[in-house]
Amino acid sequence: MIKALLAMSMAIASLSAQAVNLTPTAIHSGNIPTRNESITFSLYDGDWVPSVTLPPSGLSGNQLIINNQATFDTNVMLGNSDVPITSTSLRRGESMRFVFDAADQKWHADSLTLTPKGIRSSVIPATANKVTQFKMADGDWVDTVTLPTQGQDNQLMVVRSSATYPSKINTANLLFAGTTTIRAGDTYVFVYRSGDQRWAPLATPSLTMGPRQFGSTIPTPAAPLTKVVYQNGDWTDSVTLPATAGDRDKLILQSSADWRTNVSTANRRDKGTLSLGLTGARKLEFLFIKDKGYWVLQSATNPTYVSQQLIGGTTIPAPYSPVTSYVSADGNWVKSVVLPTSGQPGDKVIVRSSATFGFSVSANSPMQGFATPVQINTGDTVRFVLDANRQWQRDTVLVTMLLAYSDEVAQQLGVQAAQARQLESVRMTNEAMENSGAQLYVKPVGFVQRSVPGTGLGTVLAGARSDTVIQTARTNLGAAAVYHDSTADGCGVAFLEGYRMRFNMVASGSLSCGTNVMRHEFGHNMGLNHGGATGDGDAPFGRGFGGASTVMAGNGNPFYSSPNLYTYELGIRMGIENDTDAVRAINMHAPSAAALR
Repeated sequence: MIKALLAMSMAIASLSAQAVNLTPTAIHSGNIPTRNESITFSLYDGDWVPSVTLPPSGLSGNQLIINNQATFDTNVMLGNSDVPITSTSLRRGESMRFVFDAADQKWHADSLTLTPKGIRSSVIPATANKVTQFKMADGDWVDTVTLPTQGQDNQLMVVRSSATYPSKINTANLLFAGTTTIRAGDTYVFVYRSGDQRWAPLATPSLTMGPRQFGSTIPTPAAPLTKVVYQNGDWTDSVTLPATAGDRDKLILQSSADWRTNVSTANRRDKGTLSLGLTGARKLEFLFIKDKGYWVLQSATNPTYVSQQLIGGTTIPAPYSPVTSYVSADGNWVKSVVLPTSGQPGDKVIVRSSATFGFSVSANSPMQGFATPVQINTGDTVRFVLDANRQWQRDTVLVTMLLAYSDEVAQQLGVQAAQARQLESVRMTNEAMENSGAQLYVKPVGFVQRSVPGTGLGTVLAGARSDTVIQTARTNLGAAAVYHDSTADGCGVAFLEGYRMRFNMVASGSLSCGTNVMRHEFGHNMGLNHGGATGDGDAPFGRGFGGASTVMAGNGNPFYSSPNLYTYELGIRMGIENDTDAVRAINMHAPSAAALR
């Protein structure tokens, strides 16, 4: 029996020592399977996936190496690892190594672990490791921790403490000077951003409290993330956000209560209606902007109504969130809709229609802001805003667009899929406009299948501008803009400042790139330029912001640049006042573009 057990143990050890090489193509995904061997998982151009998931389990001591040799980044999902963040990106030439620990059933990142005694300092030295951990404990503790003055782009720094006494993390090398107290059991994870030469927080400690502890005014946060939980028995009918906080501190309000809690407009940038509870949102997320002295609403549950939910069959219910939507479709249609009869300045209502028949939108006194009802037709999206005088005003214009695609696109995808691809491009363009608060929506008015000679997108673009079939369809359908899809070489191209002249309001994309290309090329039509370049003559600030990969500078985030917008994860401002503000340029040029049809 002992010999049998010994033989089995040796066999397992032998298996663990073996290694297997895998790629996305070999396993048909990025979900690395559980194997008895150690694994090297490699990504290459042509054999790549956008995300990689660690094996759900393994043998103790098994190694896993993820090696990215592809041009594009890949996200390594870290859910079952000892790195306390959801994921990290792996750039070209980077690799990560993990070892499986059967005791806690997690993959442990191969990281350099430092302590105050080990480095004889409170200043963490620069390292070359993808992951560096700095740990404090009783007897091995400092009152202030300073991160390295420099690091490698995308490098992770994990700071942990089990010490009895709290410490502070020096904000000198941080992207923002937020609250950085670290107590027993706390963990911070920072990522180095070489463009900013600063460390940014990816994960921070949180503090949870209820209104019973403070009443109706939330105190100044003592942690970078504060959660306030409302429930039956621990509830107030109103709440005021803290007057101050650390820069980019986060605040989450959530409720399971049967009653509404109204959020005061004090200390908030966004002044629209905001409430929490059974008849309001269940969760609200805020970000504090220190130099502005206000909280910005980052996430809320925005209600969407259909005709069956209208008050009296006609009136949209009163807002409980800054944005309310009404959607009309066949089988869910009424001939007239009335905007809410109450609300706060800044409230917005978005009306969308896919219904065959049109309908009118009006506002009742004293909320009247426009004398003639607004006609909504199929495919329309129109936003209304309640102004400072508590009157509803139309807040957007529609730019109509002809969607054209080549014979080659139809052959490769099929006509239905080719059209669906272009509609998805429109949806993504409108998503970016809406996210950014731009006063424009794109409305597709029809399709035309038409090939334009040329192997490069520039040639195709010029041809589409003059093609008789495309331009005739454009005129007949009343399209202000044209977007053409082909299989030509390239990704996307457009005429800059097309909004000035109908002849130039044309853009072109290729099947070799994704459906987010339209929002970028349409941006050029609207007078926008790339990050680092200059916008058109009357709006030189109309350009992208590379620090947040906005639509015109990287196109990684569905936002056009604006100094009034902040990224969700890190709170990076997406523009610079009077310098980088694509939204302002779009709003300036939208009426001219809409009038081109």
